[in-house]
Amino acid sequence: MSVRAIEVRLDAMDKATAVLSETVNRVPTALQVAINNVKSEQQEVVTGINQQISALRELIQLQRSNDLEARNKAERANEVLLTKIESILNTTRDGLTDRVNANERRLSALDAANLAQRQGGDDSRANLTMIISAIAVVVAVIFGMVGYNVGHGSQQTRELAK
Repeated sequence: MSVRAIEVRLDAMDKATAVLSETVNRVPTALQVAINNVKSEQQEVVTGINQQISALRELIQLQRSNDLEARNKAERANEVLLTKIESILNTTRDGLTDRVNANERRLSALDAANLAQRQGGDDSRANLTMIISAIAVVVAVIFGMVGYNVGHGSQQTRELAK
């Protein structure tokens, strides 16, 4: 082979080496750019997911706080309502106790009057009148108690509704 052929061949080999060097350097660079692009996109997706998770956690915490506040408010309202109901029941009990005591006194007076009539020997017409009077008093007392409970209960119900 001639020197010229060897030189041409060496020049060709140098060019091939340069082209190969460019290709070797360029392919990993392009591959690295593609990998970095994919990593960047994945990082954006992960960041978005993390932001959504954080937002959901904040919403859950807010909901828990609101639930606790509502539960406490309802408990306070129930305590106030129960106090009012207790007051109404105590007032009704006291009123009924007073009426029962008054009726017991009236019945004692009627019994004493009835006993006095029996001992006095009055006729049966006076006894019948006394019995009818006693029955009328008992009926009036019972109707008075029922009327008091109905009227008093509805007034307290209106006050409770306020």
